[in-house]
Amino acid sequence: MLSQSALSMLLDLLVSISLGQHTGKGSTLNLKEIVVGRCWDYQRVIGMEPGRPHNPVDCAKAWAVFTDAFAHKDPCETPPDAFSQFAHMMTVSLPKDGTMFWSGTKDVALTISSLSHGSNFSLENTLLGYTVNGLTWCGKETVNGDGINYDNCPSFDDPNCRSSVSSVFWTEASKTFAMQATGSVDVFLNGSDPRGAFRENSFFATVELPNLNTALVNRVNIIVIHNLYGPVIDTCGTGTILTLQSRIEDRGMDWSCDDDPEETKIIQCLQYPHSYECELGNQN
Repeated sequence: MLSQSALSMLLDLLVSISLGQHTGKGSTLNLKEIVVGRCWDYQRVIGMEPGRPHNPVDCAKAWAVFTDAFAHKDPCETPPDAFSQFAHMMTVSLPKDGTMFWSGTKDVALTISSLSHGSNFSLENTLLGYTVNGLTWCGKETVNGDGINYDNCPSFDDPNCRSSVSSVFWTEASKTFAMQATGSVDVFLNGSDPRGAFRENSFFATVELPNLNTALVNRVNIIVIHNLYGPVIDTCGTGTILTLQSRIEDRGMDWSCDDDPEETKIIQCLQYPHSYECELGNQN
C-alpha cells in the first residue's frame, strides 16, 4: 500500500499531467547569471586557445539572443531554427583534425578533449556547448516576468512534447559543430551498449554524421570503447560498426577503427582504479 506521502506525490503528478503541465525539473535557478558567467569564463579563463572566438562575444547580448528563442513560448512548439542565431553567434574556429564526437562514452571523450590542451574539441568543450551544458531551460506562455519556467520543463525525450526546446537546441548545436569539422574526425562509441555502438537514433547518426562537409572532412576515426566489465556487443568490423563503416564509405570518406586504445583504458582505470581489469598484474 502506498504511503500518504507517496500517494500525495502520485496525485500531484496526475494533476499536473491533466493540466498539461510538464513533469521534468524546471529551468536552472539563476540561469542568466550562470550562462553569462560561463560565457565570459570561457573567453577569459578556461577556454583553450585554438577554440576561443577571434572577436569577443558580448555575453549580455548572447543571453538576450538565447532567451529570445524560448522565453514566453510553448516549450513543446519550438521551431527547428529557434537557436540558429545563438549558435552562429557562439561559433568559433576549431583546429583541423581536432573534432571529436561521442555516443554513450561521454566521460571518456570529454576527458580526452579536456586533456588535449586545445588539439581536440568535443561539443561540450566549445564556447557554445560549455555555456549551457548540464543546464535546464524552457519558457512559459505568459506576458509577465522573464517568460522562463522555473517550475517544470519537458524532459529531453518527452514523448508528449513534439518539439522540445532542449532537443531543438542540441540538434542545432550538434549540426553547427559537425559543419565546422575539417580534416579527420574522431567518434567514440560504446561497444558494450546492448542497443549497438552505432544507434540509428543517436545524435551522431541523425545529425552529426550527415552534416559533415565531405569537401572538408576526409576521414572518420572510429574508437570503440567497452565497459571494463563488459559485455562486448560490438567491435571493429562487427555488428553496428559495419553499418557505420558502410555509411561513411557511402559519403565518400575513409575510415579507421580501433578497439579500446590504451589512452581510453587509462582513463577508465583512473575512474575505477580498483576494478580487476585495472590491476597491474591483470593487464594484457
